[in-house]
Amino acid sequence: MTKKVIKLIIAICVLISIVLFSNLPERMTDIIETFENKSTVSSMLGRWERNEGKGIQKLEFFNDGTYTSDHPNYNGNYSINGHRLKLSGILVDPLVYSFEIENNELILTPDSGEIRVFAKIKE
Repeated sequence: MTKKVIKLIIAICVLISIVLFSNLPERMTDIIETFENKSTVSSMLGRWERNEGKGIQKLEFFNDGTYTSDHPNYNGNYSINGHRLKLSGILVDPLVYSFEIENNELILTPDSGEIRVFAKIKE
């Protein structure tokens, strides 16, 4: 091979590397968020109850992305995006909360700011 061909091959390899790795930080962030969401979902699975306030008192989250509650219209799918939880309902608008899980408590905060604390029910 001539030197020109070798230089051309090296230049093509460099260009391919730049294209492949230019969005690596974004892809790594997506991978990390996926693992964090899976960890969050697994810690959210199961039954949760609260004994005060109005509205939903019981929730149960399943691995298939569905949930049930003691409210007749709020059963269906749930989704997690970062620290936001969306509960879809039947013939009603979805409920959206900021949430955190700590010490076997699920803390839900709607945009209105009224904190709702659910305790994990041991199976």
